Amino acid sequence: MRGHAFQLLVFLSFLFAAAALPAPRAEAASYEELLAEAKRDVEDADWTALRFAYADSPGFDLLGAKTMMFQTAMFKALADENYKEAAKQAGLLLDQSYINLDAHLVAGAAYDKLGDEKKSKLHRTAGQGIFNSIATGDGTSPEKAFTVITVGEEYAMLRALGLQPQQQSLFSDGGHSYDVLTAVNPHGKTFNVYFQIDRVVQAEQELLKGR
Repeated sequence: MRGHAFQLLVFLSFLFAAAALPAPRAEAASYEELLAEAKRDVEDADWTALRFAYADSPGFDLLGAKTMMFQTAMFKALADENYKEAAKQAGLLLDQSYINLDAHLVAGAAYDKLGDEKKSKLHRTAGQGIFNSIATGDGTSPEKAFTVITVGEEYAMLRALGLQPQQQSLFSDGGHSYDVLTAVNPHGKTFNVYFQIDRVVQAEQELLKGR
């Protein structure tokens, strides 16, 4: 990805730090209900409830098989500075998985370059909500780990933070499972980023059982 296009994504990540997570719903809602609410009002969406409901839904795409083609095309278009195509591919990806952080960030950046502030703001707001939903801590330790529902969310978080993954390790502690991704920033500084992956492990086990 060209430096300029990548910087657009990194810039958006700076907007996330100040936003608070929305309060949990009083009652559990279905994935379809939560999805409709999120599309109707991205600012008030309960992104954590939506992500977890998606992970429990029959259409959950744990391995990203349904979105890989669109994501590849989306990043290629962004790298080529073809913002119209990047926005199109992001939209196709979001049709499959509306809680995809990468797609909202790319769509927000692409629509900004295309001069469509309304759509850019919508996707930036959605991306901010999803980012903060995953960022249940600052990612610097198991106790402050990010909480993900797919491995794809791990790498999306690194991209949003401007970090390049170098290696990955898995461990368990206190009844929880964690991924640790060693990553470097553009200045060459190395970080260990912790992700709590209980839902990923559970989904993988269910997949192996032929769910």
